[in-house]
Amino acid sequence: MVPTVTQRTHSGDDTFKRASSAEQLAEALRTALYSGELPPGSGLRDSQLAERFSVSRGTVREAIQILAAEGLVDRPLHRTPQVRRLTGDDVDDIYHARQILELDAVRVVAERDSEVEFGILTAAATRFQRAVGDQSGIQVVEADADFHAGLVSFLGTPRLLSCFEACFGELRLALSAVDRIYSDLDEQREWHIRFVGLLEALHHNPTPAHLELVTDTLTEHLESARKMVGQILAEAEPG
Repeated sequence: MVPTVTQRTHSGDDTFKRASSAEQLAEALRTALYSGELPPGSGLRDSQLAERFSVSRGTVREAIQILAAEGLVDRPLHRTPQVRRLTGDDVDDIYHARQILELDAVRVVAERDSEVEFGILTAAATRFQRAVGDQSGIQVVEADADFHAGLVSFLGTPRLLSCFEACFGELRLALSAVDRIYSDLDEQREWHIRFVGLLEALHHNPTPAHLELVTDTLTEHLESARKMVGQILAEAEPG
């Protein structure tokens, strides 16, 4: 029997609803991962998650597949999926990629003839300051992510911005220990504001010496963060 249009549409609606539910569940699980509620190494059993979130096991499996594609979940063959546990090599690779992207963005700011809109960085730096004042670890991480994503956005390439977001998404698995990673929050708060000022000055006066100052400032910042995250992960190693 040839399916009617009505039958095909109904099937499509079911697929859309299932996909929508999987995306919503994936977002809920991301929040649990980033907050530390589901720490690295935690098992993600579809039966338990289906009961907890009142969804089907099929929806759970689709949500886990989404998170696995983002590098947030490991899916060993014939074993329960687990929240990914980053290694020191993972952290080194993430920060290496970030350094390439963000330093290139600095170069673009220096070379661009047209006006650069720094408002996105200023707004993120302001949110960072507010989050520090509120002692909100999650908001500190989100504001930091927005700040550096805003910098990468100057490259004007959506694919490179997606690359940054994927890197920071993985990094968030380690950033649940935000009170230790950002142990120098007052200094970090001032760094974000100062860096925006350095970028603006570079854009208006792109001398080699000024470019070197900005790139050195950013490189030192990223290297310090890389070492701190690596130390946190090393201390958290089981056994």
